[in-house]
Amino acid sequence: MRRNRQAKLSKKAYLKTVEVMIAIVFAFTFLLYFLPKFAGVQNVEKSENVLKHLEHDNVFRDFVISNTGCINKTDNSSVISQIEEYLPDVYDYRFCINDRIYDLPPKKVLIDTVFIAGNLSDYSPSVVRLYYWIG
Repeated sequence: MRRNRQAKLSKKAYLKTVEVMIAIVFAFTFLLYFLPKFAGVQNVEKSENVLKHLEHDNVFRDFVISNTGCINKTDNSSVISQIEEYLPDVYDYRFCINDRIYDLPPKKVLIDTVFIAGNLSDYSPSVVRLYYWIG
């Protein structure tokens, strides 16, 4: 009788161990499958602070002082190459000086804004906005 009881307890212990191992496998499978998907989205759609890098560049400041309106990624302009140095290729964008745009794509649009008062010789305040989104 005693031997029979010990065998039952041994079986129960073995089954509990198997249960715990299955639970660990399910937990790791969940973590490995779902977590990388969430991390990937957050890393791509982060603010790049492009204008923060450019606001002290004299060529950029001169361009802002002498121009107004919006420029698209496809336009041929000297400021486009400067923006593309800091903005990854996955983004489409519009760059606006003293202007706002309202016909943006129905996507998550990030905006960098900087106020430029002018350069050393010319006071010409301008608000510069860079609208960018994953294209």
